[in-house]
Amino acid sequence: MVGQVAASLTLPGVAAAGITAAVGALAVLAFGFVLALAFPDQSLIGAVGNGVGTVTEAFRQVPQLLSADVFSGGLFGTGPTRAAPFLLVAVPIAACALAARAQAARVAELALLLRLAWAAGVGVLFGILCLILSLFGGGGEGGVDPALGDVFGLGLVWGTIGALVGLARSPAAEGARAAVTGPRTERLQGALGLVGAALRPLAAVLVLCALIGLWAWLVQTARDVGNVQGSRSEALALVENGLYLAEHGVHFSELGALTQFGGPGALGTLGMPFPVEDPGEVVSGGDFRAFGYRDALPAYVFVPGLILLFALQVLGALYAGFAVSRRRPGGTIGRAAAYGALVGPIWAVTVAILSALASKQLYGDPSGDSVFVTFLLGGAALGALGGVLAARSGPQPQAAAPGGV
Repeated sequence: MVGQVAASLTLPGVAAAGITAAVGALAVLAFGFVLALAFPDQSLIGAVGNGVGTVTEAFRQVPQLLSADVFSGGLFGTGPTRAAPFLLVAVPIAACALAARAQAARVAELALLLRLAWAAGVGVLFGILCLILSLFGGGGEGGVDPALGDVFGLGLVWGTIGALVGLARSPAAEGARAAVTGPRTERLQGALGLVGAALRPLAAVLVLCALIGLWAWLVQTARDVGNVQGSRSEALALVENGLYLAEHGVHFSELGALTQFGGPGALGTLGMPFPVEDPGEVVSGGDFRAFGYRDALPAYVFVPGLILLFALQVLGALYAGFAVSRRRPGGTIGRAAAYGALVGPIWAVTVAILSALASKQLYGDPSGDSVFVTFLLGGAALGALGGVLAARSGPQPQAAAPGGV
């Protein structure tokens, strides 16, 4: 096996990994220049450029694009934090994906596991290069001090994901997938099919919550509710608050799941998942859930809004449990419910990871434990009910994926 690895990891493969990582890092830096030019120092995204020139700010934007902690004292002096929209991690992922796709022909002969190792190698090199670029941004001015461990770790993750996406989308990947067969592959495909069946409804819920959150924030920003515009112009505030689309999707979904949020502190309304005129009417005892908005919003806004967000979670988890159970037709109702209950841990782990990656002091600060517990219990109960509904609806005409789990 060692001989095969040594024979497969040839100079062209190593060179392809280096080129992929280098192109990806340079693309991220180039986008950093775009951000440095587009966003002034008084903006949330451009705050890292306070007191420094455009070139230095461009290097400082590199850790921001990875969603790493950038401010040593926080934007408001409340501890290490990140500030850029989580949506911007699409830049390093897309950059590495496009670069990997261009190099895919040079690693087409590698076995599946070695292709995965190659992608991980791209991630390591990309993380190192992003770490080096971050050092050129310096630190100190404006409380900026990138967390270098975060830069390398997240660079590794996004670089690896991007490389895998690039390889998967390349023409050479089709032949590699067709050549991989066997019982183990079938069992893996069956397990991935179950996870996919559980996650597709969650993705739909998050997208719908993101659109609802985007609309809510744009309306409240235009009205300057609770001074959410701050020192920014109305146009800049609308653009920036809209760019935090991923944060709005995750946090509005958490509101619908009745997750507990921490108080906004010095951020005021800008630290709430949904902006209101007086955060004090929502926060009680330092934390709050969706019900806390009942005194801060008119009943004609609060009641339909809460029902809509709650209904999205319920319907999404029910359908996820139904879909998971239908992939394993036959058996008892108890077996169907057990399969449907898998929605709980799958959703809990996924949302907890997304929440940890997207959360910052801005736009809401959910409790990690509460996120996991609410989605675990709610997803398991509703998923099991969806499994029961699937069992009672009759057998599926065609079995889904081969292999058992």
